[in-house]
Amino acid sequence: MAILSQIDMLPYRKAIGNIPCFLEEIEIGVYVDRFEKQRGLKSARGKLTFSKLASYLRKESKDLVGMSVVSEQERDLVLRWVKPSCPIEVIQNGVDTDGNQPFVGKFEIEPLSMVFAGSLTYSANLEAMAFFTHRVLPIILDKFPSAKLYITGKYQGCDLNQLNLCPSVVLTGYLSDVRPRVASSVVSVAPLFSGGGTRLKILESLSLGTPVVSTEKGAEGLASLAESGVVIANEPTKIADQIARLFIDPAWRAALSKSGKMSVESQYSWNQTLRPFSRLVSKINR
Repeated sequence: MAILSQIDMLPYRKAIGNIPCFLEEIEIGVYVDRFEKQRGLKSARGKLTFSKLASYLRKESKDLVGMSVVSEQERDLVLRWVKPSCPIEVIQNGVDTDGNQPFVGKFEIEPLSMVFAGSLTYSANLEAMAFFTHRVLPIILDKFPSAKLYITGKYQGCDLNQLNLCPSVVLTGYLSDVRPRVASSVVSVAPLFSGGGTRLKILESLSLGTPVVSTEKGAEGLASLAESGVVIANEPTKIADQIARLFIDPAWRAALSKSGKMSVESQYSWNQTLRPFSRLVSKINR
């Protein structure tokens, strides 16, 4: 059996021949969010474009032995919009907790530091940082003028004019290893309002011992982690308040760090997430 990783690999299916194909980690939430938020002609065009994608996936599903998504929410979207002919399974995201362990406690925590680990070339990330830098960061800087926000990942080709690039914002660019930056930050932020799946950046942060302040959308599919390393807030003032508390309350941060790390290790380590995937592959190959 051939495992096709995400939608971009579907065009190669025919070149594989008669080998059964399984489409792994399909994600359509970002497309649905996009046209549902738009208005007028943009919304109509977005919905038309997405309908073509859904039709393509529906057609391709007839020749697949199955497909997977990483959350129940994503599964519901696929069933609603794509209506695939093949079975669809939820296989949640995982993180290399063993590989991250050497980074935990290795780095000194930089006071008043925030990190957003995500490339701005992804529209949902750019939207999140536009919101955060314009509406949340000024509230934080009013109380903590020396606070820093580190945004990791590629940004070439992005419309950076959408961001409030004040001196407190540091664009690190692509980092060969993002873990030192995340592990040395007081808090990881995930202020997303669109996109789908589950946020690998949240799992990575918690695995490294860094608490997360996230919107409900940002933590979608990770409900079990709420208050176990992840603090949920949606409004700018509430997001800023939670970050401020992490800045000044090291005992609370330490408690969130411990509970988040333990939760990820027990629920989202590769040992946990690969078991159902292995069972699924074995079942299909019988």
